[in-house]
Amino acid sequence: MARPATPWASSGSRPRGGFRLARDPDSITLLDVVLAIEGNESLFRCTEIRQCGKIAELHTGGNDAAACAVKRAMYRADLAWREALATQKLSDVRRELD
Repeated sequence: MARPATPWASSGSRPRGGFRLARDPDSITLLDVVLAIEGNESLFRCTEIRQCGKIAELHTGGNDAAACAVKRAMYRADLAWREALATQKLSDVRRELD
């Protein structure tokens, strides 16, 4: 999946560093910011060798439903976190700070 457009222009030569927004803060979600910085990969990475990669395909027969309960729970939490960030605009955060 391609990375979304960056919500800011360049850092330029600002006196104290930072970034200048390329769009109106009301059109930038917190998820946009996270995706621009971190990319679209899940924050959780399963390290259980029997549940990851080629070994998992052999172990589970390619059946994602056979993934461990911890992995499924963590992916649900990641999805909920992303959905919550998608509902919050940068302008909302600014209003809370003012």
